[in-house]
Amino acid sequence: MKPVFPTPATFQPARHLHLLDERPDPYQDYSALENEAQCSDCGAVYRDGRWQWIEPSIDAAAIRCPACRRIEEQAPAAYLEIEGSVIAERKDEVLDAMRELERAEKSIDPLQRIMSIDSTEKGLMVTTTDVRIARALAQRLQTSYQCELDFHYDRNHSLLWLRCH
Repeated sequence: MKPVFPTPATFQPARHLHLLDERPDPYQDYSALENEAQCSDCGAVYRDGRWQWIEPSIDAAAIRCPACRRIEEQAPAAYLEIEGSVIAERKDEVLDAMRELERAEKSIDPLQRIMSIDSTEKGLMVTTTDVRIARALAQRLQTSYQCELDFHYDRNHSLLWLRCH
């Protein structure tokens, strides 16, 4: 089945990107977690208020981390649309750079993941489990390939739409 992506027309330009980190994310609600927990899918451990790649304690509760939940429910936190000459001329190089950045980010924070990379008529559509990795990918592309970036924020869905063209 071909993925269906929201259109950029439904997104409103972001005036203050710092607001993205202040908006409540239903996938980041840890109020029910009083003790340590381990993701039953990826093995990440929630301890000391954050998800980490560490050994769990014996009594860690088994739950699903926000990244695995987003992947299972196909509910990206951000979309990164890449189009233009950079994709036409250097697609494999761009894909390698994105995967390398994902490995680095994910090794530090288990919630920073690329959900999918799909071909579109104009280039690529990348979906991520967190807005921070989408911004990091966009900034890497901007620096490496002199892409022009457009940021859009959907206030109704807590999503970030980045365009690199």
